[in-house]
Amino acid sequence: MEENFEGFLAQMQQSYEKLAGMQADDASDIGIRFKILAEQLAIFSEELAQVRKQSFVQTADGEYLEMHAQQRGIYRKEATFAKGSVTFSRSSAAVSDIEIPSGVYLTCSSFGGTAGLRFVTTEAATLKQGQTSVAVSVQCQTAGSIGNLAAGVLDVMITPVQGITAVKNPNPISSGEDAESDESLRQRLLDSYHNIVNGTNSAFYYHMAMQYPGVSSVKILPRVNGVNTVGIVLYGSGVDDQLIQKVKTEIGQLKEINVDLTVEKASAKSTAVSIQIAVGEGYSYADVSAICEDAVEEYLKKQKIGQPLYPALLVREILNCEGVANCKVVSPSADLYPLEKEVFVLSGCTVSQMERQ
Repeated sequence: MEENFEGFLAQMQQSYEKLAGMQADDASDIGIRFKILAEQLAIFSEELAQVRKQSFVQTADGEYLEMHAQQRGIYRKEATFAKGSVTFSRSSAAVSDIEIPSGVYLTCSSFGGTAGLRFVTTEAATLKQGQTSVAVSVQCQTAGSIGNLAAGVLDVMITPVQGITAVKNPNPISSGEDAESDESLRQRLLDSYHNIVNGTNSAFYYHMAMQYPGVSSVKILPRVNGVNTVGIVLYGSGVDDQLIQKVKTEIGQLKEINVDLTVEKASAKSTAVSIQIAVGEGYSYADVSAICEDAVEEYLKKQKIGQPLYPALLVREILNCEGVANCKVVSPSADLYPLEKEVFVLSGCTVSQMERQ
């Protein structure tokens, strides 16, 4: 606002000097009036700029973008809770059945971002006589990606279970998602203008399926099983049997009467990426390589069902990373094409230094 204030004040002083033939003293009545008016004009100018920004889908953000979306029947996806499984165990075989109730609270002993996170068992289980371990489903109590954990991190029982000596998550927990970003919501909204929904076309099924939290990609397959059949293929961290059934039920109540609807989860096709980079002068290779790994990971997260993976686009992403002077994609060495129900996911990214010629 300071810049606008100074600009308005300077314009009024220049106009006054041109008309009156003299300058207005800052301490004079007219000088004080100029300052008060310039301040109000600066405030109004900022408010006008904000209104202009929030008036268009392409530039609106936050709650204003949500208002634009709601006019099209689109709502921001809420954060999802991370879900996974843990193994309750003991050092020796149980001499009798040990009941593990639903509602057992767990946390992580490690410090850092996971400290203080609480998970809870969502089902009851029984460690049978003669066994040493049993798997139980758990869910984080805090929504969002903060609940995603590496394997072996969830290892403390807040609620003790008699007869159980240890707990561990054998596999990573990676199903938590943050609330939908402005960029993602804006893209869904713009897509709704490009592909008009009429209640029976592919756009109708696509936009309906994309509204569910935890769904990052949707593919519609018209006539998947013949005439009057539609297939919906879903992918995302929150896609499980429960969500698939929910989607089938809710969209099934809105579809045309004579249409047979199927809903299924896309198959994840693991893909390893190997790249070589040359670092610009004054940059640390360790720092730049970490940035490149993050860029590759973020790019693969945006892969859609049935979308090819082009090394050329990976090169573009890497070259946009600060500090990268040159790069080469070693693997994949050629364009990759998935099946119509597959989506490429990153299994690992290797970054090495390019040899100087």
